[in-house]
Amino acid sequence: MAAADKLRAVFGYARLASASLRSWNSTLAFKRALQEPHNVPDSVTATCLDSTQLSRIERELASLAESSKRADLSAKLEGRRAAVLVPLCTVNGGDPAVLFTLRAQGLSSHAGEVSFPGGHKDVEDVSIAATAVRECREEIGLAPDRLLGLWHDVPNRTRTTAVTPVIGWLGAVDVDTLQPNPGEVSQAFCVPIRDLLDPKLRSTQSFKNGRVNFPVFEGGPHRIWGLTAFILASVLNSLVVQPEQ
Repeated sequence: MAAADKLRAVFGYARLASASLRSWNSTLAFKRALQEPHNVPDSVTATCLDSTQLSRIERELASLAESSKRADLSAKLEGRRAAVLVPLCTVNGGDPAVLFTLRAQGLSSHAGEVSFPGGHKDVEDVSIAATAVRECREEIGLAPDRLLGLWHDVPNRTRTTAVTPVIGWLGAVDVDTLQPNPGEVSQAFCVPIRDLLDPKLRSTQSFKNGRVNFPVFEGGPHRIWGLTAFILASVLNSLVVQPEQ
């Protein structure tokens, strides 16, 4: 990405903070996305995606939807919708992890950036969750074993589209066997959750004279920043690891 484009992206994400803070019904989830990283015991990260915890996450997302507290920005953004799948999984014989994609260099937008599988909702998609599943299958040839639910919508960089994070469970993943679509994805990779939560492998980008610090994840083969990092931090800090932990 050119320096000028990256600068525009930075200011776009700074605007995202104020837009989201006004729009989200649950500002606590927003604040947790921006909180400073802290040490999480290995005993917590090792079991954070076991069957008990997956069921807990599923119940919490169902409760969020039933209480009408989930932020739905589609009406505010004139019905333009997109979805990303937040693919929870295990690697290396059982280590909890999250799967990411590195977008192909030839794409017209976000080329070479780390992202979750996702894209705009097609007319054929019966739901926004179906969009996330379709995009995941098209990009990396996998579909989740289990859909856990929908997280809060966030606006895209230009605040023209409501992006819905769909939390999915892939089960055990061997990235060496994946066959990403080369037209969309140059690489699929997983990062263990213990590394994503390690304060030594985290940094922040400060915007608005230090009033907003966006999370940056440095623990994988590629730097995770921007909207992907914002969604990831929110999901990790509010859902995957319970706040009191």
